[in-house]
Amino acid sequence: MSTSLTHRQEGYNLLMGHGLEIGALHQPATIPAHCKIEYCDAQSKEDSLCQFPELKNHDLVEVNYICDLDKEGLSLFEAERFDFVIINHVLEHVATPIKVVEEIFRVTKTGGHVVLSIPDKIFTFDKKRDLTSFEHLQTEYANHVTEVTDEHYIDFLRAVHPEVFHDSGQLPIHINNVKKRREHAHVWDSQSFSDFMLKTLELLRFKATRVFASVGKDNQFEYFSVWKKFGEMNILDQYIKTFPTPQNALDIFKGEWSSKFPPPYSELVAGQALLFQDPRMVWAIQQFGGVQNCKVLELGPLEGGHTYLLEQHGASSILSIESNTRAYLKCLITKEIVNLKRARFLLGDFVPYLKHTPETYDICIASGVLYHMQKPAELIHLISKVSSKVMIWTHYYDEEQIQKNPNLKTGKFTDTITENYQGFEHTLHRQNYQDALGWSGFCGGNEDFSMWISKQDIISALKYFGFNELKVEFDEPGHPNGPCFCVVGLKSDSL
Repeated sequence: MSTSLTHRQEGYNLLMGHGLEIGALHQPATIPAHCKIEYCDAQSKEDSLCQFPELKNHDLVEVNYICDLDKEGLSLFEAERFDFVIINHVLEHVATPIKVVEEIFRVTKTGGHVVLSIPDKIFTFDKKRDLTSFEHLQTEYANHVTEVTDEHYIDFLRAVHPEVFHDSGQLPIHINNVKKRREHAHVWDSQSFSDFMLKTLELLRFKATRVFASVGKDNQFEYFSVWKKFGEMNILDQYIKTFPTPQNALDIFKGEWSSKFPPPYSELVAGQALLFQDPRMVWAIQQFGGVQNCKVLELGPLEGGHTYLLEQHGASSILSIESNTRAYLKCLITKEIVNLKRARFLLGDFVPYLKHTPETYDICIASGVLYHMQKPAELIHLISKVSSKVMIWTHYYDEEQIQKNPNLKTGKFTDTITENYQGFEHTLHRQNYQDALGWSGFCGGNEDFSMWISKQDIISALKYFGFNELKVEFDEPGHPNGPCFCVVGLKSDSL
């Protein structure tokens, strides 16, 4: 295999301690130097060379433990034996992948890591085969299947070596050959394997979160992922025993931050997005004629980057409403670190707030929230009831641009419906969050899907609900995450 595996290294760098790698053969993981590792396989190095003569010119690892995952799992090892377990390109060969995942997590310590990868069918000889359904795998698990059936291998041959069916008399020989080599029994692409893992962990009642992933569309080869296993909390683990610093607070959500903090806090390690210095917000403030002494309502502050900018530019008060509990707590950390004085953060859904509040505001900021709504026209209407000035940055639906965007996965957009809200006719396009829901730093809406609308429908809705003057900037039809733009709306009575 000549495929570059450099995309894996960031995941491997998360590993610490003593680990086990299963099925490494000639491509063992490049783990950090401070780690210790042992190797497990179904057979010895010598037997593998006999079975796979194409590997004779490669260096294979010395196998420390021999066990057949189909027959005995990892019964050689007691529970929570290893700090990490690595299993690359093995699950597609086994009889019962769910059982193997169960065994892997069983022998991994609480707080440890599990590394799993499978070939993405789109980039392999499996590309003509159907995806293996979770229902099929769940049935095999429930029935305690310990051997791959001939039907799996016939499916492999039919898609990969259809020529062997020309002589039906030789078919049993071919089946026996692929069985000896344990060819691919199960087939996934990146999305279906991500779904498989989430469903499997739920089925097995293991608590784990994905901390790194690289998908086929990015590496042109596989789905590679690192998962951290959780268990019962030890309250003493929640104490910080080092000198008090802002970084300690940021590290409560280590790996989940999106924003990079501005000077003089730029040495702090958080995210990379320049939301504290966002040119979109600076432009919007200019279109408003400044925010000096303005009362501002901010919807979905995420991590407080825009809140910081609004206060820096002189807003007299900022009320920021965040629905995501983790994002809300990050906002409070930001408030403490950058010493916000005129901002207040509330935890909850801003839609019922907008429906019932008697308050009005000089300006409403709705950056990065409209495309997470299931009723986007309703949100624009509700904003129009509380403010005469609005800034919206959002993704929008443009079928042509979305179809040619390689970053947007198959199945991300599904149903399209026509909607009438308060007399405003528009079209909604269902957007599915897919495997983004598996990331603890997820910052989308509060359901598993939202509704996108076109740029023209957004502009028309703003006009329909009273924002007479519109200013558009930062239109990026080719944005990696989907077309997006920024719009400032002003009512005539605010001009």
